[in-house]
Amino acid sequence: IVRSINADLGIFIDNGGEKIYFCDENGDNIDGNTALTLMAMLVMKTEKKLQSISVPVNSSFNISKMAKEHDYEIIYAKNSSSCLMEKAAKSNVYFAGDNEGGYIYPGFMPAFDGMYSAIKLLEMLAKLDSSIKNEMRFIEPTYFEYKKVPCPTELKGFIMRKFFEKYSDENVLLIDGIKLIKPQGWVLAYPASEGAHFEIFSESKDKDAALVLIDEFSRDIESWKAERDISALS
Repeated sequence: IVRSINADLGIFIDNGGEKIYFCDENGDNIDGNTALTLMAMLVMKTEKKLQSISVPVNSSFNISKMAKEHDYEIIYAKNSSSCLMEKAAKSNVYFAGDNEGGYIYPGFMPAFDGMYSAIKLLEMLAKLDSSIKNEMRFIEPTYFEYKKVPCPTELKGFIMRKFFEKYSDENVLLIDGIKLIKPQGWVLAYPASEGAHFEIFSESKDKDAALVLIDEFSRDIESWKAERDISALS
């Protein structure tokens, strides 16, 4: 539809009216991770400096890089809607968003609102006299990987302790599970709140590097599961 009517962009609001998904003038869909980076960047470019934005701990490292360039503070939240809204309710947070099309402008309402987010997207692009495709040029391409690793619920605590023991001396964030930050990217693992598994995310400028990072944590979990099985048998 966007291409057939020569529109500047396309915006789809979900059935609940909370989230938006959008595409550029070519009809190319913007994935959730990139969309959050784009929205955060537009906020930083159009609003006054020295403000704060809140994003999930599994958001792109491009956001933190841009925040340093624009004198913004990043407040990381757990990867859940309730935690993000809790962070957004703080008075110093101007914008919050997740990787699934949900954006919050606390000055309007500390909750997801698709219509308001769509209006703000149009407003920010108008202020810059720009387009989604043009602004995408300022976002460095990265590769995200995701994997589920089966893990009995009763072993989740044990696995997390092993992660802390192994990586405690490295550059880690412990906001939600454990996020290991390396020069080539980052990898995050946390026990699923529902289901007998761990969720692992990684990001890097290189696809192979992102796979190596996610495989490292996956092997750790499998190794520690086997270790506990052996201990149980002995």
